[in-house]
Amino acid sequence: MIEKVAIRVFGGDPATENYQAIAKLSKGYQTSIAGLNVALLPSLKSVQNTGIAPKLLEVGGGSGRSGWALREVLKTNGIKEINLVGTEPVLDQIKQGKQMVADKTDVELFPPLVQAWAEGPLPFPEKQFDAIFGSQMIHWLESEQAVSNHFLEAFRVLKHGGKLTHATSGIVDLGQYNVNHFTRHPFVLNTYLPFLKEELIKEGYWKNNMGDFVPWNPSVNPAYYKFTLNKFEELLKTIGFMNIKTSQNMAPLDKKEIEMRLTNLAFLNMHFFAGSFAEKITPEKRVRLAKKAYESALKTMPDGLDNFDTQPQDIFLGQIPEGSFGEPVPVITADKPSLPTLE
Repeated sequence: MIEKVAIRVFGGDPATENYQAIAKLSKGYQTSIAGLNVALLPSLKSVQNTGIAPKLLEVGGGSGRSGWALREVLKTNGIKEINLVGTEPVLDQIKQGKQMVADKTDVELFPPLVQAWAEGPLPFPEKQFDAIFGSQMIHWLESEQAVSNHFLEAFRVLKHGGKLTHATSGIVDLGQYNVNHFTRHPFVLNTYLPFLKEELIKEGYWKNNMGDFVPWNPSVNPAYYKFTLNKFEELLKTIGFMNIKTSQNMAPLDKKEIEMRLTNLAFLNMHFFAGSFAEKITPEKRVRLAKKAYESALKTMPDGLDNFDTQPQDIFLGQIPEGSFGEPVPVITADKPSLPTLE
């Protein structure tokens, strides 16, 4: 099988372990869970009111951080019993989650039991689930066809009236909201990234003719801006989903999280080292180069990150404050039509 971007970014012990940490600590992931809760809660309460425990499917569940977190939030909001099934394509993530639960190094996980790609085939009969959700995963699908296949599979295994919900990120082209992404902040875009490019050129990993070292350069990250929110909505409509909506949410980032995003292996892999240019750069060297660039950026612009701590730190749901920088987290929802009533 051809190696996919998701395996390159999230596979292997170093990336898997680092991803565990950021999925727990990052406000971006907290915002995803909060947005998914808002999107799913009304329909799940309707199912519960019929006397049935809602049945949920998570796709791309990683080691189980998002599944555990969403289940807990839903319970807090009155969904007393939830039948949750998790899937994940990267076996390293599943194994890591199971191991951490088994040895009790982290019990805040609900490891997926099924290894499967979201684009299918999903190993479930049709009309099984009241809702399907993904947290920060849909932008890692390999192509528009893969997204379409995922939506088709979701449509197949959802019950009539069921809901498909995805929380995504600034890796998707957000149009006017791109300006809010932390990678557009002057410290990151005009200072840190040029220094990182300089370090990569010195080591022979990057050449000037490859263009600017920014995540939306396909040579840096082939997944960045590969999809748009409009394209997701268009594909959902084509397949037969209805009531398609996108809410814009915002995770504010403080200086501590910005430092993590610019020096932590998992974030580096997701944003700046997903391209083929990085295949020969060891995980340790990626972190070393990034930290050197970060330190150089701080010396050049010592107060460049101050405004991250001065802006409000509460998660924003349903809006993105003008002039803010952080992690935009759109949540896309769509319904499978209900069966027509018989007269």
